Amino acid sequence: MRKLFSLAMFLIFVVSFAISQGGNSVKPEVEAAKFFNEGNSLLRSGNYKAAIEKYDEALKLQKDPRFYYNKGLALKALRQNEEAINAFKEAINLKNDFAPAYNAIAGIYLTQGDYDNAIENYTKALQYDKKLDAAIKGIVEALLGKSNALIQAGKFQEAVDLLTQATTYRQDYPKVYVMLAIVYNKLSQYDKAVESAKKAIEINPKGANSDAYFELGVAYKKLGQIEEARKAFLEAKKDPRLARNAQYELDLLKEQ
Repeated sequence: MRKLFSLAMFLIFVVSFAISQGGNSVKPEVEAAKFFNEGNSLLRSGNYKAAIEKYDEALKLQKDPRFYYNKGLALKALRQNEEAINAFKEAINLKNDFAPAYNAIAGIYLTQGDYDNAIENYTKALQYDKKLDAAIKGIVEALLGKSNALIQAGKFQEAVDLLTQATTYRQDYPKVYVMLAIVYNKLSQYDKAVESAKKAIEINPKGANSDAYFELGVAYKKLGQIEEARKAFLEAKKDPRLARNAQYELDLLKEQ
């Protein structure tokens, strides 16, 4: 059974065309629409190579940004990323404000860890469609990825700037605030670290907040609020991934 890809994974432009035939001739755009619809059916069913063939037939008859866009989706599904990017760019050449094409290009760059190009293209997508949810989520992930690289390089203030930018797109994403808490602790800005860690926990009170609790414990410890630090480390210790480090911090607190 072929794997069906949901519309949540792909923004597939499926347009139903009424095909009318005058005499014995068919207008090129009508024939192109027929190939396009056939390609869409193949794309939805996971037959990507056959879908590309149909889109190519459609493009021979009519240059339409939707044809290039859906061809790009099929190429992307086949992991032919460079060819997919080229197809999306062709769509943009025909329609400069085609937000889904910018979003699709950005998504490829994001998976490749090319955060700068991802951010650039997500920004373009949102310039033309401010409510494109996939682009909003994507740009936050790209900003997080670049921020993490900056943290690893010791460029903490630059990371803060990007993470703060991420909060302008989404205020309900706990991971952003956890990373802010990490960076603020490294910058010895412990009050801000407490604020950020608490924000992460507030957004997702029943979720996996062990990292937020650990950073909260670090900040409270540095602020001399030992009992609050102990409570935070006890929460962090519940996560097996952080249990050893949290216990180490708890042992150190006993000495104070």
